[in-house]
Amino acid sequence: MTSTLLSRRDMLKGTMALAATTSVGVTATTRWHRAEAQESAALPRARIDGVLRQAVDAKDVPGVVVMAATDKGLLYEGAFGTRVLDNGAAMTLDTVFRIASMTKAVTCVAAMQLVEQGKLTLEDPVPNIDPALGSPQVLEGFDVAGAPRLRPAKRPITLRHLLTHTAGFSYEVWDANMVRYVKASGMPSMASGKVVALLETPSTPEFWPGGGGLYSTGRDYLAFLQMLLHGGSFNGAQLLRPETVALMGQNHIGNIPAGIMKTENPARSNDVDFFPGAEVRWGLGYMLNMQPGPNGRSAGTVSWGGIFNTYYWLDPVQRVTGLIMPQLLPFADQRVLQLYGQFESAIYNAVKAA
Repeated sequence: MTSTLLSRRDMLKGTMALAATTSVGVTATTRWHRAEAQESAALPRARIDGVLRQAVDAKDVPGVVVMAATDKGLLYEGAFGTRVLDNGAAMTLDTVFRIASMTKAVTCVAAMQLVEQGKLTLEDPVPNIDPALGSPQVLEGFDVAGAPRLRPAKRPITLRHLLTHTAGFSYEVWDANMVRYVKASGMPSMASGKVVALLETPSTPEFWPGGGGLYSTGRDYLAFLQMLLHGGSFNGAQLLRPETVALMGQNHIGNIPAGIMKTENPARSNDVDFFPGAEVRWGLGYMLNMQPGPNGRSAGTVSWGGIFNTYYWLDPVQRVTGLIMPQLLPFADQRVLQLYGQFESAIYNAVKAA
């Protein structure tokens, strides 16, 4: 297990010391910049380490990488447990993960770069992006023989629709009608990677979807989140304008709830309702909390995850971002979500203590 927690003083003054602790045969290494910072931040660090180590020891997760940062820099990073159950290889800070739908935020940034360049607009019909989507069909139901009943869409699909989950596309894992349609029509499953499916990615796809398919380390994805936290710029590179990043974090679906995803394949996903009873909407590329969350995040925080139980959040009010990366199914695993909440809460406590 490797972990790092940096206080605000650490980030600003930049001197470093090294401390190591050992627990139950697992070595924990923590970097510090000053002895007094080590003393003041030891309790938050120990709490975070303890929560994550306990989850691994209890086999709630085989292994996990977690990281968090503020607008001042890295706050915490840790790796616990193993990558693979059968050979015991340790989880490390540079472990590569399948991030699945965490790809969506990356795709949205690329799309918004094109908007900034005037090559796309949020209100342009999709045919200007991909002619194959120029004549969308809407599934109204099934006739008595089980054949799908389709009608032409009443309006063109726009980029805003695509970036806010309101274009009408769905995943079989959460849509019984989609499961039935695939079976009745012979359309390739979303997991096939065939162009006609226009969905997920296999190992040799015919197309590369923006909704999933990327691999990343925790550090690489945290750098991406830090870029958004800094208004589109990070480490001397500007990817987006600050006003574009702010636009992405606004509510783009009005009073339409983000909704609950009911599973059709329990082996792949549980029912998904991250904030029961809360007001949740879609920004551009990620989910938006309209109210403060139960573990410290502010109203206006954006977040999402990948089906292998990787998750992130970005809080533009308190200037905090973080991620948690195990690698297991089914999605929305309750033990992982509990750990995610505990980690988030511990990070906000560490920020307050810094």
